[in-house]
Amino acid sequence: MSITPAHIFTEPTKKMKRLLEYRKYILFCATPNQFREKEFGCTTNEAFGKSNGVSLRSLMVWRVRDDFWPQVNKAMDVYLKQYTPSVRGAMLNKIMKTGDAAEVKLWHQLVEGWSEKTDNQFSVNRESIKALQDANRAIFEAAKADDAKRKANQKNPGAS
Repeated sequence: MSITPAHIFTEPTKKMKRLLEYRKYILFCATPNQFREKEFGCTTNEAFGKSNGVSLRSLMVWRVRDDFWPQVNKAMDVYLKQYTPSVRGAMLNKIMKTGDAAEVKLWHQLVEGWSEKTDNQFSVNRESIKALQDANRAIFEAAKADDAKRKANQKNPGAS
């Protein structure tokens, strides 16, 4: 079952030449590995790029765009929700056999947005995770820029 709900995608902040392929790659990244062959006819970034006429370099550039991972996460949520009935059925079977429902609890927390009704001052929500990811990305980009500047200064010691 493929996922293509329009609400997953946001409009790019700048013009993109391969918008259709970009959105298809978002769906590819959101699809669990074991289902990629059936959904896309390939399982690796290299094969995806080759079958869609996109270079591996372009795919890697797309992956560092600010809007890429939030869209992948939205698509993943939509994709995984289709399996909730099966998970609930497995939950019932497991609870009837063992009484252990830890996996089911985790599933509902990740996919269904369920949370325990306790007051926990250390709870982490998606916004907090996104803020941490954004901060991490900014640190990485700054380090990469510093590294490039340092390498340029080593090649041309007199230029600054």
